[in-house]
Amino acid sequence: MPDSLKMEYYQVMGRFYYDLADFGNDSYHTPGYVQKGNQFLDSALRFFDPGSFPYHYFRGLKDIRSGNNMNALEIYRRLMENPSLTNHEIALTASTLSDIYIQKGENDTAIALLIKAAIADIYSSTKETAAAFNLANLLYKKGDVKNASLCIQLAISDATFYGARQRKVKVSDILPLIESEKLSLVEKQKKTLITYAIVVTLLLLGVVVLIVVVLRQVKKLEVEDCALQVLAHEIGHHIYTPANLHDNAILLSRIQWGLAGIENRTAFIANIYADFLINDMLQRSKGLDMAKVYQKINKDTEFSRLWTLVMRSYEYLWRLNRG
Repeated sequence: MPDSLKMEYYQVMGRFYYDLADFGNDSYHTPGYVQKGNQFLDSALRFFDPGSFPYHYFRGLKDIRSGNNMNALEIYRRLMENPSLTNHEIALTASTLSDIYIQKGENDTAIALLIKAAIADIYSSTKETAAAFNLANLLYKKGDVKNASLCIQLAISDATFYGARQRKVKVSDILPLIESEKLSLVEKQKKTLITYAIVVTLLLLGVVVLIVVVLRQVKKLEVEDCALQVLAHEIGHHIYTPANLHDNAILLSRIQWGLAGIENRTAFIANIYADFLINDMLQRSKGLDMAKVYQKINKDTEFSRLWTLVMRSYEYLWRLNRG
């Protein structure tokens, strides 16, 4: 047998026993398969040029299978720095190097290498499912179900292309998990959309009710020509000065502390405070004549000294003529 065929035979048999060890994955058969794989690679290495890519790649692979990950890591790092590697060689090196980082628990680094390997496989038109399958597995564990599903579909397509039963079995282990998670994600998105639709519907109903209430107030106060100002003021209470129960409780407690003897006016003062914020914003920033509204509702009306103080405050705030 020519040396070229011997070299090919030994490396194929070495890979065969390594794959068989992965497929068996037990404590009884796997060590024996790994040992045979190492023996075949030892034979193959005798035929490779010591400076060639195959020599370094298979020496690193043998180190991984023998538990010498640090030696393999150094070999594959040097290979990845070689600018003369072909796309297929990049894919092989990156994919195998990712196994070391997976064993070290550095999944992010492994994912980056597997992405590089999968892209290199595409560039070199190589139908190899290892990179795509391992990438799908890591992305699934990371919670990236969408991209995990894309990768597992690529792995299935490649395995089907050349009828690799072992690859199909490996893919079938994780495929149901990814698809189940994907389906669960779709259901969650549907529920979220339904929730959003309900909230939006309630908000629209609230706006309709608010408009009806405002129109009634406008008619009652005889300020029909100020409907826009009144509506903007009411909306401002819900949008410009919103607050939860906790914030309101803090505000009321602080106001009440300063109103010794007239604590019953606390809610009124809090509302006046919000009105100041809203009305000043509408008057100064939005160009709405809020002063006109108060002039109309206060016309020919007697009001308390407190309300007079509030109106005087607006006059000073907006530099209006007194009265």
